[in-house]
Amino acid sequence: MTWYKIRPMVLIALLALFAGGIALWLAEVPDYWKKVHWTEFSLRLARLNVSSFREITGRFPDSLAEINQYASQHPDSGLRERPFGEYITETDGNREEHAILTGEGGLHYDKETGVVKVNLTEPLGHYLPLYWGSKRRQIPAEW
Repeated sequence: MTWYKIRPMVLIALLALFAGGIALWLAEVPDYWKKVHWTEFSLRLARLNVSSFREITGRFPDSLAEINQYASQHPDSGLRERPFGEYITETDGNREEHAILTGEGGLHYDKETGVVKVNLTEPLGHYLPLYWGSKRRQIPAEW
């Protein structure tokens, strides 16, 4: 074979490898976007329900689970039973509740102040290495 016959084959092989790599990357990236989005949504919802619970009862709940118990016992309260969780470390949602920030995932809830945070203390890129969104360098516990 001469060089002019080999060159197109090499280019086609390189393009196929490049396209395959892009396809694999695109298959994984949307999942990361969903994990970040659902974690932010769950965090906003938990904060909203904590403040609503305080307006109704005059105190902060002892745990996030107490909000769901109250909502099931008082359906006319405006609160809804919802599974609060963090979706960055677990696809189905890490529903663990921590009293101190440990960085192990789940949500951190301080019952004295009613503050709800994501229990992840490293930048988002540490937990989702292929995530290249605008929040990559942000620490979820600071959201």
